Amino acid sequence: EEGVCPHYDYKKEVVKLNNRYNKQIEDITFRLLEDQKEERRKERETLEKERQKERETLEKERQKEREPLEKKEKYEREEREKEREEREKGTADLENVDPTPRHQGPGTLYDVLNGA
Repeated sequence: EEGVCPHYDYKKEVVKLNNRYNKQIEDITFRLLEDQKEERRKERETLEKERQKERETLEKERQKEREPLEKKEKYEREEREKEREEREKGTADLENVDPTPRHQGPGTLYDVLNGA
């Protein structure tokens, strides 16, 4: 056989080349899988950001709907508080009134009420 070296182990060389190519195929496959994982991760992040924006938008809309009600409730609460304070103040004024009349001369209302 021409061009064939009798001392050269061709089978060994074929196995080496085959192993090298298999390793390259494994490396390429691994990189492809890693790229796919990264791409899916980015897609998930993008989706999550979009969902977050939607949630924030919905919350803002709900807040706008609630604001008039909250203002009304706050106004009503303040009005009730004012009324309560006025009632308490009125009650306190009555408690501080001296029950004895200022003038205890004859013919006063005090005398009439007490049968004098």
